[in-house]
Amino acid sequence: MLSFLRFSVSTKVTFALSCGLGILLVLGAFGFYSAGEFFKTGQEVRRLLQVRGNLEVVRQHIERAEAVELRYQLTGDPADRGEFPELSARIFKEIDELRSMVVAPDQKDRLDVLRRVTKARFDLLAEAMQKRSSDGAGAALLLGQRSAETGKQVQELVDAIGERQRLLAKESGERVENLVRLLLTLAFWGSVFAVTLLLWTVAVINRYERDRGRAEGDLANARERLAFALEGSRSAAWDWDLSRNEVYLSAGWQQMLGAEARETTVPPTALLDLVHPEDVGRVQAAIKGALTGVTADYREEHRVRRADGVWIWILSRGRVVLRDGKGGALRITGINQDVTERKDIELALQEHDLQLQLALATAGMVRWDWDVAADEFVWPEDPWRLVGPAPREGYSGLRDMVHPEDLVRFIRSLNQAAQTGDAYKDEYRVTRTDGTTVWVSARGYAVRDAEGKAARVIGVAQGLLERHH
Repeated sequence: MLSFLRFSVSTKVTFALSCGLGILLVLGAFGFYSAGEFFKTGQEVRRLLQVRGNLEVVRQHIERAEAVELRYQLTGDPADRGEFPELSARIFKEIDELRSMVVAPDQKDRLDVLRRVTKARFDLLAEAMQKRSSDGAGAALLLGQRSAETGKQVQELVDAIGERQRLLAKESGERVENLVRLLLTLAFWGSVFAVTLLLWTVAVINRYERDRGRAEGDLANARERLAFALEGSRSAAWDWDLSRNEVYLSAGWQQMLGAEARETTVPPTALLDLVHPEDVGRVQAAIKGALTGVTADYREEHRVRRADGVWIWILSRGRVVLRDGKGGALRITGINQDVTERKDIELALQEHDLQLQLALATAGMVRWDWDVAADEFVWPEDPWRLVGPAPREGYSGLRDMVHPEDLVRFIRSLNQAAQTGDAYKDEYRVTRTDGTTVWVSARGYAVRDAEGKAARVIGVAQGLLERHH
């Protein structure tokens, strides 16, 4: 039960509705079955009652035939003699019709016996009427007494068949009554369960709506606080709901695009349409990596088009904050920041660095960088112009290249520049990779950290055309 309560609202509501629908289907199927049973039982009861009615007609016709035979014995009226065969034929026809109407095998057997006994009795009655015509009333009366026993058998059979039909009708009625009682019981408890499920579903939905309203209110407040925090920072918050396929953007986004500051909700494709064609593939790959979990976060710098057609640079960062049970992303949220100024500075620095490299190459200079704490020399670019082609194991540090006779002075000058902060300037010999020795002129200055200590000494070195002696 506790594990069920941890399911999502949609799962609970779906389960409740499925149970309610299942109950309705079961009740409907049982009702359909019951209707069919009512119809069949009604037909069966009508047939049973019709059999009883027809059986009563047979009884009356038998009594009528016996009365005709008796009257003929007393009066000898020829009309009675002619009516008797007609009554006899009608009775046998009605017995045959009754046999085709009954379903119970024992009733068919009883009707077969009734037909035989009735035929035997009517044969005796016919013989008695024949004796009345030829031998007189006395002989006929003797045959009539002999047929009394068969008449009693006929009456007993008719009564047994009628009683059996009554019991069958009673059983059908009881079956229908039990079926109705069962249907009413199922309908009652099914209705109670369905109403309980309905009330529970309504309560769950109401609670969900309250929680959602509270969550939406908290989200709106959080967005408002975030928008206030981002105001003036040339940034905008965004929230992508993948289930709805829409992205919420704070007011700073429109402002970033040169439009009126206002919150918006747009489909993801609308944002992708603003991305520079050269950056679209990179942005899509970064988003896919974050959504599928290949990368922990989404981070990408790219260009977007402002409302006036100008391209600006933005840094877009985000993280998936909600996934489904299978790990699929449901929600990703983040921030867009206008970094156009920084990118312009970076591009300017890159251009300046290229110009510097061109100037150094023209002057035959190379740059070097000494990390004071690690005591390591780094060549920012290939120093082949100064020290020759790189060996297979790579260039060694500048200190290893300085001529042994100049090494002490080289180290002392560097340390002095690091301690005093004075500009560094020196000349010394360097052993090239081909084994030759050249004189170089080195200049540099110290770069200090936040505490004022020298962290690095950077500079340039240039080969001298005139050698010292």
